[in-house]
Amino acid sequence: MEKMHEAIKKEKPIMNILLMGATGVGKSSLINGLFGKK
Repeated sequence: MEKMHEAIKKEKPIMNILLMGATGVGKSSLINGLFGKK
């Protein structure tokens, strides 16, 4: 996962993400997990 994240940062330093879903399904947890935030 870390290698993929680094490759994306090198190719596209600015990224827009749209993540939609119902309340309480883990949208924020998914984004935080992908980008290493708690």
